[in-house]
Amino acid sequence: MYLDKWDQEKAWSWYNSRPWLMGYNHVTGSVKNDIEMWQEATFEESLTKTDREFRLAEETGFNAIRIFLPEVVWKYQRKSFLDNLQRFVHCAGEHGLGVVIVFLMIVFYRRKVRIYCH
Repeated sequence: MYLDKWDQEKAWSWYNSRPWLMGYNHVTGSVKNDIEMWQEATFEESLTKTDREFRLAEETGFNAIRIFLPEVVWKYQRKSFLDNLQRFVHCAGEHGLGVVIVFLMIVFYRRKVRIYCH
């Protein structure tokens, strides 16, 4: 087996060493939806505002966020999407926030949506 199973004592030791998670679902306050948050045309502005929101979250005592990644941006802007995700996670880490990622949410997009492509 490529992973060694932890015994119960080691698992509890790790669990007890972790802080209690205090988090929230994050969508930058200035965007209409998570597509606008991640697409090329609006990401820079979104990240600037996100940094301020992360600073407030850190000062308030949060240590985790959950984000939902839209499939439509992944489909049409894959490279920039991955670059933007890396920058976003780095920004969160600078404020002591762990990131829980929900990958490629398509369920909520029943209507035809557009993203801005350069």
